[in-house]
Amino acid sequence: MRFYCAYSERLIAKYATNEKMDAERILELIPDDWILKGTGSDTLLSYLSITLNDRLSKEHNFKIAKNIIQMEELNVENSFVKLQKAYVIVTPERICKVCQRKLAGMINLL
Repeated sequence: MRFYCAYSERLIAKYATNEKMDAERILELIPDDWILKGTGSDTLLSYLSITLNDRLSKEHNFKIAKNIIQMEELNVENSFVKLQKAYVIVTPERICKVCQRKLAGMINLL
C-alpha cells in the first residue's frame, strides 16, 4: 500500500501546476491515513505548497493584468477628452498662413 502512496505523491507533485488537475478533488480522493509530511520532495506537503503558490501567483498576475487594462482604459479616455477639447475657431477675419486668403468662405463645416 505504501508503494501506491509514494507513487501517487510523486505523480501529484509532478503535475501540481497542471491546469487540468483539480486540487480540491485530489484532496478529497487522498485517504485520511496518508502522512502530510515526509522525507522527500514528493510529499503531500510539497504538493500542497506548490499548488497554493501556483494559484496565488496566477491570482496575483490576474489582478495586475486587470489593473493594467483599467489604467490603459483611463489613458484612452483621458486622450479622448483632450482631443474633444481641442478646437479651432474660424471667424471671417481669420487668414490662411500659407496663401494669405480669408478662411470665411473656403471651409465647409459639418
